[in-house]
Amino acid sequence: MKRTICFGIALIFLGVMLNVNIPYGNTEKDSSAKHRCHVPPKYRSQHRKLMRKLSQGIKGEFAIDPEFVKRVLCDPRLKVYLTAKRPKGKKGVRRLKADYRKNVLSKKSVADGKEYIDAHKDYFVRAQKMYGVDPYIITAIIRAESNYGKNLGERLVINSLYRLYMVPPKTKKINWRNFALKQLKHLLHLAQKNNRDVFSIKGSWAGALGLPQFIPSSYNTYAVDGNGDGVVDLFHHPDAIMSVAHYLKENRWGKDSKRRVLLRYNNATFYVNLVLKFRKKLKAYYEKNASEAL
Repeated sequence: MKRTICFGIALIFLGVMLNVNIPYGNTEKDSSAKHRCHVPPKYRSQHRKLMRKLSQGIKGEFAIDPEFVKRVLCDPRLKVYLTAKRPKGKKGVRRLKADYRKNVLSKKSVADGKEYIDAHKDYFVRAQKMYGVDPYIITAIIRAESNYGKNLGERLVINSLYRLYMVPPKTKKINWRNFALKQLKHLLHLAQKNNRDVFSIKGSWAGALGLPQFIPSSYNTYAVDGNGDGVVDLFHHPDAIMSVAHYLKENRWGKDSKRRVLLRYNNATFYVNLVLKFRKKLKAYYEKNASEAL
C-alpha cells in the first residue's frame, strides 16, 4: 500500500514537472532557481550578461517587465541559429545583386506594383494626404523589402537577434552586439505590449520584420495603426503602407533629397538606387495604364 501511494506521488510530481514551461528548480531558498536556463556552456557567460542587461529594460515609454525577460531567455525555444548562407567573395555578391536587381525591375514586378496600389488605393491616397509621400516610393520600398509581403523571412526574430548578440559578426562599421541588445529590448517590449508570443514573430537574419522590414526599434517608433482597428501590425497592408509613409515623413521626406532620406531607411547605395529606379518605372507604368490618376 505504501509503495502504491509513493509511486502515485512520484507520478504526480513527474507530471507537474513535465508541464512546467521552464524546467528548472524553484525553491524559497534560491529565488533565482526558477530562471536557471539550459544554455550550452560556451554561451553561458554572455547569456548571463544578456539576462542582466535586458532585465534592466528600457526606461520610460518602452519599458519591459524583468520577469517577462527571464521567461523568454529561459524558454527552450531560444536557440543560437547557425550562420545563414551568404555568397562567397566579391563575384558571389555581384551575382546576387545582379539577380535581385533583374527580378525587382522586371516587367512583371512593375505590373504587380500597379496592382498593389490599386488593391490598397484608399490607404495610399490617405498616406499622401497625411504625410506627403507618394504611392510609388511606398510601393517601391515594400517591393524591395518583402515582394509585397510574399517574402517576410522564415527565421524567428528573437533567435536571429540572440545569435547576433551571442556570436556577433566581426565588422568595423557596426557593433552587432550593441545593435542586437537594443533590438532585443524593443522586440520584447513589442511582444509584451501586444500580448504576442515573441517566438511567433518571423523576419530576417538581422531581426527586420513585417512587409516594410522594420527593425524592432523602428517598429516601436514609426509604425502606426493604418486602418484604425486599434492594433499596429506591420504584417497587414494598411498599417505597413501608412507606417512607411510616416517613417519617410519623420525622416524629412520632401525636405531633404529623396536619396538622403532613403539612406536613413537602408544605408546601402545599391538599395537606394534600386528603389529609386523602381519608383520611376512604376510611376511611368501606372500613369500610362491606370484608368484614373491617383
